[in-house]
Amino acid sequence: MSKVTDIQLQKNNPGRYSVFLDGEFSFGISDIDLYNLGIKIGMEIDDDFMKVIEDTVDFKKCLDYATNLVSKKMYSKKELTDKLILKGYTDSAIKSSMDIMEEYGYINDDVYAKTYCEFKGRKDGAKKIRYELTLKGIRKDIIEKYVSEIENEDVLLKLLDNKIKGNIEDRKILDKAIRYCLSKGFEYDKIKSCLIKLGKDV
Repeated sequence: MSKVTDIQLQKNNPGRYSVFLDGEFSFGISDIDLYNLGIKIGMEIDDDFMKVIEDTVDFKKCLDYATNLVSKKMYSKKELTDKLILKGYTDSAIKSSMDIMEEYGYINDDVYAKTYCEFKGRKDGAKKIRYELTLKGIRKDIIEKYVSEIENEDVLLKLLDNKIKGNIEDRKILDKAIRYCLSKGFEYDKIKSCLIKLGKDV
């Protein structure tokens, strides 16, 4: 059993307090959580209540960190979860944080996949985009919904034209251009079709 001997407002963190147990600093906590948990000077805290405090503090830190991340860029649910795991937050804190992030639309794998396909489709093929989204934990049905909408033949034609640079009969240049487009995730049949349009019967 420990006793709350002091509660001090943190100078550099408005809205947060430092709580001292038995004369020593124990933990920092937000003003809202301090009020909700009813923590006051003179209060005695047993191990069970200390666990409640620790879970509350960990959840708040986890949620704040997650919110800060998504304010800077988009994340898939898996990407954000992996970030929180690496920071060492508890499973309970991560699940609660992710539930809130999804509820308020801060993470949405459907929107993420749509945006990702629109952006990457300007330079990469469907095969590569499909693979990358799979690594990001996006469900297969969501991936296929948006990958199937990619119409980037013009992108492929431009890539081939830039690589070949008019040397359509030079086999080495042609092979190099094909390998490059394959590495960008374009399927061979589509590359072949575009080469025919550029005047090369493959």
